[in-house]
Parts: sequence; structure tokens; C-alpha cells
Amino acid sequence: MRIIIKNIILLFVLLTCPFAYAETEEVDFDSLITQLASSNYKQKEQILSDIYPIKDSRKLAILEHMLDGRLYYLRKDKSIVFRQEKGEQYQITDALSLKKSGLVDASALKKVRVNNKLRRILRGMIARLSLEDESAQVRLQAVNNINKNINASGVALIRDHLPSEKSKKVRKAMQTGIALIEID
Repeated sequence: MRIIIKNIILLFVLLTCPFAYAETEEVDFDSLITQLASSNYKQKEQILSDIYPIKDSRKLAILEHMLDGRLYYLRKDKSIVFRQEKGEQYQITDALSLKKSGLVDASALKKVRVNNKLRRILRGMIARLSLEDESAQVRLQAVNNINKNINASGVALIRDHLPSEKSKKVRKAMQTGIALIEID
């Protein structure tokens, strides 16, 4: 009987240890976003790669701000913020908590820099995330954006998502994009 109990305990420990280890290895979205303030371009590529699989409702807005050159950080504490011009100062909103943090001078902010390679990565991530969104309107907008500058990678992305698309409008826009590239 003791041997059976010991084996059950050992089996339980062996089965739960990998999961406990995996949880400690889990990447924290907030800390990754915060790292953008002090990362070089190569590190930002890795951060974007680490961010992609994380399910977080703030992800798309942060990536869009980054792509558009509207993602900043405060020089004093490196917190990531969105800024909005208010006269001679800027209204800042914390990118993670989405709480307005007050007005600051331009000298208190520094832009999260993005190079062309990062822009290409960001465009692809934003397109994929938008095509996977629950809202048919967001997916339709994503397809329309892809169709504006249709290329082979855009068509491949559309083809990947076409079989699972439920909305007739979105499916029609996807088929239009595929037809546009096939005409050329």
C-alpha cells in the first residue's frame, strides 16, 4: 500500500512540475511592453515576437501606436505612454493602464523608435491580429487595408483566414483581394 501511495505522489509531482515550471517561464505582457523603452532594434524584434502569442486586449492599440510613431515613454521612469497634443504640452495616457497621467512638456517624453524592418513586422502582426479579431468590422477593415497595397504576403494571409471566415462581407472582400493579385 505504501508503495502505491509513494508512486501516486511521485506521479503527481512529475506531472505537475513541468506545468509549474512553464508558469514561471510565462512571459508577462506588461514587462515586455515596458522593455520597449530601453531596447535596441534587435531586442524590439524579439519583444514583438514574444508579444504576439500573448492574449491581451491592449496589444493591438499599442502595436498600432508603435507603427504610427505615436508610442512614447517617460524619460524619468521609462513608462510607456500615448501622447496627445494639448497646446504647448502633451496629455499622456499610460499605455498599460489606459489612465490619463496629466500634462507634460515634450522634453519629458522620448519616442519608441522603429526602423523599417520593425515597421514591416508590425504591419504583419497588426494585419494578422485584426484578421483574428472577434469583430467582423475590424476584420473587414483589415482586409480592406491589405487590399489597398495587395502583394503576395497579403494574399497568403487572406488565403489562410478565408476558410474560417464567417462574415459574408469579409469573405467577399477577401475574395476581391485574391482576385486583384491574380489579375496581375
